[in-house]
Amino acid sequence: MKTAITLTFCLLLINVASYAQPATTLANPTHTNHLTQHLQTVQQTKADKTTKLSATPPQTLQALTQAQLGQHFPYPIIFVHGLASSADTWTDFYNTALTQGWSYGGHLRFNLNQDDNLGYSNIYSETETDFEDFNTDVPAADFYLVNFNVGTDGLSYGENYNPTQSNQAAITKQGLAIRNAITEVLQATGKDKVILFGHSMGGLASRQYLQNETLWQADGRHHVAKLVTTGTPHGGSNASGSFLGDAFVSLDEGSDAIRDLRTSYFYSGDDGVFLFGGLESNNVMNDTFFGFYNYDVSCNGIQGEQVTGLNQKNIPTNLDYTCIIGDYSGDLFGGDGIVSVESANLTTFYASLPTETFSTNTFHTALTNRIQTNFEGFDEPDYYSLAYQIAPNTLYNGYVTLQGEDSPSAGIDYDDYAFTLPQDAWVSVSLGNIPLNELNLSIANQDYDFVLTDTTTFAQLDYQTDTIYLPAGTYYLEVAAHGNSQSWQTPYNFRLNYTPAALGNASIADDKLTFDIFPNPTNNQLNINLNANEPLNGVLSISNQLGQAVFSQSLQSQSAEVLFDTQHLPKGIYFVQFINKKQLISKKLVVN
Repeated sequence: MKTAITLTFCLLLINVASYAQPATTLANPTHTNHLTQHLQTVQQTKADKTTKLSATPPQTLQALTQAQLGQHFPYPIIFVHGLASSADTWTDFYNTALTQGWSYGGHLRFNLNQDDNLGYSNIYSETETDFEDFNTDVPAADFYLVNFNVGTDGLSYGENYNPTQSNQAAITKQGLAIRNAITEVLQATGKDKVILFGHSMGGLASRQYLQNETLWQADGRHHVAKLVTTGTPHGGSNASGSFLGDAFVSLDEGSDAIRDLRTSYFYSGDDGVFLFGGLESNNVMNDTFFGFYNYDVSCNGIQGEQVTGLNQKNIPTNLDYTCIIGDYSGDLFGGDGIVSVESANLTTFYASLPTETFSTNTFHTALTNRIQTNFEGFDEPDYYSLAYQIAPNTLYNGYVTLQGEDSPSAGIDYDDYAFTLPQDAWVSVSLGNIPLNELNLSIANQDYDFVLTDTTTFAQLDYQTDTIYLPAGTYYLEVAAHGNSQSWQTPYNFRLNYTPAALGNASIADDKLTFDIFPNPTNNQLNINLNANEPLNGVLSISNQLGQAVFSQSLQSQSAEVLFDTQHLPKGIYFVQFINKKQLISKKLVVN
């Protein structure tokens, strides 16, 4: 757990070759006519109730986002919609993500009732399967939208049209789709994990994958770094039907999804079988006058089996969890009008699970439109054990946000990242687009001892630390700061600059060499002194933040005194560096 009270922003950057290059920021809002017109079209399409096709484009927007292509985060994000819905439920978030420069990977399309037979359920049969995966050539991107509202031809439809009730299919089928979606995104991005963000039943689809090891990838592991659920009925919901309004008029009370979402059944009074276990029987699942189309919760073509409920199964603890809960003022019983506060909280059923909780006065179907709350739900892990893995010499983005109501961090946003050095190396930390003026740096080793701390208050948008020497091993970066209601709109960026050490255990702390610069800051003249007990045989240089050298000189003797006139330099941050075959030392210089 964290004990620091000050703002600790922990990032690392490991590289000498790119040492003085600042991290470029995530693409700023691009208000070009092309993007503006596109977003207006998306909103108009969503608002048009006569349009059946999806408002969010099923394919990636290569032309639109050409300047923004690439991956900005440690892991890609997969959004999963809820009951009788579609990828269009994320339209507002999609629009915000595009204006922030996120790259979009398109729809991940699945039909979960491909045979269009509601009375028979089987995802294992090769001849009469309900399951069809339409995804090919998935591109690398920051985020993707799952769409279950798909026709038998693979066409993506919007929220007001469900041709085969694919978006009201059994949660068991949805869990299989999440497995396939993760596999396809991992292959496309080259990443090892994804972040799942599920609205309503989409959260249960994600849990179905996580809590059934038979659905995990071929290596026997799940590949999820974080699960965010918003308005998810972890304990079920008995609310459904056209009486709930226009958002639910397309619901079929006999559908597999309604069957699986039940907390209990109206006539029998038994607990919902999918969530709490029981017999696949119409006597147990006796809920409506006409009954359900089938009682095959396991979707294996066999009815009458004993089912272990989702909430009776173990849940993995090696990932981060966030619950966003609607506590709508119009719901007199406490909830979002569809899902109770208790049901939407995963810790109700897994009390010891470390989960961050956010509450919002929002109706169920509007939860996906709570953009700020959703960004806050993305909060990077607060614990080293759950830290996101990052690669060296790669630019990433992260967010400083307000914390959940049950966060133990006293309002400090800790963002934890992990990295592994395969060999001894020189490392430094570069930051860009810093949203706040108080951010500090620290790196901890595998024993959680700090090996680098920098308590400098940042007065500029870009910053880089001195270079340090680290032995091979695993380390943790931590970003920590007090977020505010606006900081989520400004993602910071960081890069792990990494250069293997030329000498196995050489240390920059070696007392054979002293390296001093003064005065610092300076606006006139800089004094540089080096002293060693052997010839220096190296190069002294001064570079700006773009990595451009403004001074360079070879040094051969055992000592050197260099005077450098800084009056001709623009104000800003520079780096004074000495390097030879044994070591590298870099010091930050402020010219004011």
